[in-house]
Amino acid sequence: MMLVEETTVDDAALPVAALGAFLRLGSGFGTDGLQDDLLRAFLRAALAAIEGRINKILIARSFAQQMTSGQALAVGPLRAVLSVTVDGTAQPYALAGTTITAPTTAKLTVRYDAGLADDFAALPADLQQAVLMLAAHYYEYRQDPALDGACMPFGVSALTERYRTLRLSMGART
Repeated sequence: MMLVEETTVDDAALPVAALGAFLRLGSGFGTDGLQDDLLRAFLRAALAAIEGRINKILIARSFAQQMTSGQALAVGPLRAVLSVTVDGTAQPYALAGTTITAPTTAKLTVRYDAGLADDFAALPADLQQAVLMLAAHYYEYRQDPALDGACMPFGVSALTERYRTLRLSMGART
C-alpha cells in the first residue's frame, strides 16, 4: 500500500496568529510576521504528528492510495471517494465503511478526500488546543539536543487520546 497526499493544507488555513498569541510573542515592534514561516513549519509538524497519533486527518485534503481490492483506506474520516482506477481506467467499486472492493485483482488507485474539518477553526476545541500545545512545544524546544523526538507532551496525549483509532484483531478499525 502506498499513500500520497495530493493536496496540502494551505498556508492561509494555518492558525499562525493564534500560535503567536499562544506563545505570547511580542507585537508592534516592527518585527510582526518575522517568525511566521517558522510558526507555520511547527504547525505543520504538529498537525502531522497528531494525525499520525490518532490516524485521522484533521484538516480536509485529497489522497491517492495504491491498494488491492478488499483493503481499508489508510486514513479517515472519509469524506468522498473521487475515483477508483486501474492504470487510469475507471473501475466499478463498492464501499463498505472504509473498505474498497472492486472486481479485479490488479492494484487499484483510489483517490479520496478525508478530514475531520474544512479548516482549523472547525476542528473540535480540544484538537485545536492539542495542535497549538504541540506546535508551542516544538517552538520552545527547537534547539534542545537532549530531546530524542519520541516524546509527546502529556497534555497533547490527554487531549488526543479519545480520537485514537481502536484496532481490534488483524488491523480491523472501529
